[in-house]
Amino acid sequence: MSKSNRILFAFAVVFLAWVAVSGIFNSDTIQSASLRGRSGTSRFVSSAMVLAYCFALAVVVSRCTWHQAMTYILRPAMYGTFFAAAVGALEVAYWLAPGTGGIYAAAVALLRPGFPHLTFWGRMTSVAFEPHGLGLWLSFVTPISVWGWAFYARGPKARLWWGAALAANLAMLALSQARASLVVAAGVFLVLVVLKLTQWSGIRRAPYRALLIANLLGLFAILAVQFVGQDEIGQIFLQDGKVSNLSRFAMNVSTLQQFADSPVVGKGLGQFAFWATDFMPQWGWYSGEIQAWLIEAERGWPSTFSLPGRILSELGLVGFGLWHAYVFAIMWAALSRPRVVRVGGKEYDIRLLLVLLVPYVFFTTLPNETFAQMGFWLAIGLATASLSMTGPGRSAQ
Repeated sequence: MSKSNRILFAFAVVFLAWVAVSGIFNSDTIQSASLRGRSGTSRFVSSAMVLAYCFALAVVVSRCTWHQAMTYILRPAMYGTFFAAAVGALEVAYWLAPGTGGIYAAAVALLRPGFPHLTFWGRMTSVAFEPHGLGLWLSFVTPISVWGWAFYARGPKARLWWGAALAANLAMLALSQARASLVVAAGVFLVLVVLKLTQWSGIRRAPYRALLIANLLGLFAILAVQFVGQDEIGQIFLQDGKVSNLSRFAMNVSTLQQFADSPVVGKGLGQFAFWATDFMPQWGWYSGEIQAWLIEAERGWPSTFSLPGRILSELGLVGFGLWHAYVFAIMWAALSRPRVVRVGGKEYDIRLLLVLLVPYVFFTTLPNETFAQMGFWLAIGLATASLSMTGPGRSAQ
């Protein structure tokens, strides 16, 4: 196991150890918690298992070579885009000509058996269960397509393929109307603009680490604004009348209130939903969705709609600090020096791919609470693997 693999493994052990410490401090409330037939203990155990699996995925990816990364992650992302676009084209045809619905229904029944009629008219789902899920996947694939089109492709044919994949990504993002994913895509293109301006200006060193710092500070700024102005922002959403925005922000605020109540160790992994009612802001109850999630037994499990907020509420400031310190440190190390690979006589600096993934790594967690965001762990695994792929006087195939 290389040094970088050992560092990732060590972080996984430390973070899971803190999960255990937080669980011990909250053992009484975790054992007594119950909601809709689920206990606090079962949520703690299942959440820890998901987290352990995600770390295992990152460790596996961190051992890959550049050839394996291209073969099993990067090129399949492009091929997957074309497949998703083909299914999406059937969906658009169904919108425009309902008579073609039989073809689309057959494709959907094959892709998601058991949910063949789950459609969102006017918002693309393609291969996903909902538009948000499609957007989440595309927000990971888009920086890869941007990198392939702008930096990796050599020759008109390769550039055409990567460009077509990028165009399909952006079209599906627009049709899914997944706002958070569109913001991530905008961040990716801002990074691309900075990189291209650096190239055109003749500056030899691109500001890789400055872009990393800017993204981290942007994430912290958003969280700080939410924490400081939670009631004012909540009133704006309340007056706006868009229930979805109000509901999601109210859940975000509940996580911050739980963090304020237990700032060091949090409430315990997987425990947010059991405390959501107690820490729901008064204006949040004006949302029918909030009432349904927290009161009606047949509704889905309450979500934080924010992984940083979830970590703050469940694992406290220590867990939040450990999480973001590692993500920042591994990306910093990966971007700190040229990491050139030679493929077919051509040289590529892996940092161009990694820095385009930075907006995804930091901002895709804001509207999503689950640890099981596979693109996130693939990106962390690739960043870790890059530390071993190249070094002074070495190259990777």
